[in-house]
Amino acid sequence: IQHLEEELGVKLFIRDSKSVQLTTAGEMFYHDAHDILLRMEEIPNRLKDLKANEQRILKIGCTMGKDTEIVKEILSKFRLKQPHVSPRIYLDDYFQLLNRLYENQLDMMIGTKNMLMEDHLCHFVKINSIRMKALIPKTSTIKDSISLEDLSNTSVITLRQKNLPKVKEDPIEHYLSIKRREKNVIRLDDERAVLALVASGYGVGLLPEYAFSIESLDKNIQVVDIKESLVDDYGLNYLKNN
Repeated sequence: IQHLEEELGVKLFIRDSKSVQLTTAGEMFYHDAHDILLRMEEIPNRLKDLKANEQRILKIGCTMGKDTEIVKEILSKFRLKQPHVSPRIYLDDYFQLLNRLYENQLDMMIGTKNMLMEDHLCHFVKINSIRMKALIPKTSTIKDSISLEDLSNTSVITLRQKNLPKVKEDPIEHYLSIKRREKNVIRLDDERAVLALVASGYGVGLLPEYAFSIESLDKNIQVVDIKESLVDDYGLNYLKNN
């Protein structure tokens, strides 16, 4: 107590042989110290409440703008169940997004199951099944489906592999690698650029179903099946330890 009085520069107690009483400064110090201790006891509970109500960030990666249509449907329901979580959407190529996922800079990414190429570190949640589709002029005589052989004399317009990598066994990607050696393949970074060139008559477009919507297509474009197209699963990819 003597050291405390020396540090504060005031007398806290009046002492005599029979009793010890607080001075005016002592009473002020006591009440202030008591308030401080009570506040310190409240801090853990206040921090706990703050943590419970603080806004968390959910980081989602997409390889193309059209992925955001899927994200929009999911987030509209997610917001009602998790109101304190605020989403962020990042557009980038597949390789960059996967690196960011591994480095915990993303919580999840949208894409196909084949994108992971059986990566055992990731978990996949299927949203739906998709195929590659051909986009051709409506003036074409082809009605329901097309074979890759039918494209032998036509330029093919599609996405770069970094935007939609496929497994080696995919017959369409194998065909495109042959066409590329013939310099008859146009690979672009954005699905909108593919659609623009198809609508302008520069060739036949090859895109996965989720990269476009029938309603938004140019009136001169029709969508047909590709006979060699494989079914792929489309959905959410995230690390198993997330």
